[in-house]
Amino acid sequence: MKDNGTANVLRNLKRWGEEKRAGVEAVGKTSAGEMTQYSKRADVAKWTDRTGNARQGLNAGFFWRNTVQAIIYIAHRVSYGVHLELGFTGRFACLQPVVNKFKNSVLGKLKRIVEA
Repeated sequence: MKDNGTANVLRNLKRWGEEKRAGVEAVGKTSAGEMTQYSKRADVAKWTDRTGNARQGLNAGFFWRNTVQAIIYIAHRVSYGVHLELGFTGRFACLQPVVNKFKNSVLGKLKRIVEA
């Protein structure tokens, strides 16, 4: 059977989608790594380490929620992370400042991938 134009279009559309997905995943994983490193800096996580657990427990990651929704997150792994973020009149909060620093850059990269 002869290959027709529709088959070519479908094959190219599938390849295009796979390339976009790979690009989004690359940006997500790279950004998560950068966010993790940045969040652990003493000028960002401004508390005094007693055990080092809170700083070591800062982590960011990337995952696919479903086939079209990608999630980049940043979190504490220690149980008292919520107190560092919400207590002390926000003096020790570091998650939102990290999100604020990276969001425009990440969104710009994702926009370039999707629009290319």
